[in-house]
Amino acid sequence: MEIIHTRPPNFDEILAVFPKAISKDIVFAYNGKIYVPSKKPLSQAIIEHEKTHLIRQGKTKEDADRWWYNYLNDISFRYYEELLAHAAEYKAMATGGTREYRRSALKETSKKLSAPLYNNMVSQKIAALQIKDVLRRV
Repeated sequence: MEIIHTRPPNFDEILAVFPKAISKDIVFAYNGKIYVPSKKPLSQAIIEHEKTHLIRQGKTKEDADRWWYNYLNDISFRYYEELLAHAAEYKAMATGGTREYRRSALKETSKKLSAPLYNNMVSQKIAALQIKDVLRRV
């Protein structure tokens, strides 16, 4: 896994579906690399989130391109992929924290999953329940 400080090669395709991706604070996973246009350091939780996407994308450029095609064109696929990645992010945030800290981390993570960036696919309450459910099954 390599971290690159620019936008991914498929950025125009991403932007067509997600206009809010123009923000330099958005991080992308593509073909074994994490793209960080802002050049800001990443938390371990965000690295775990993006690593989940990289693993799911497979080992070849063709696999990653297929994953991105599905991600951009199939809302159910996109939500499931984000649910898995946000669950990994929450797990990294919450490990070793107090109950109150874990509650706060879940709120923060579920808020991101239900945000306009992902076109408001789900409510924050449902996102939190599903994140916890994913982790129970792992």
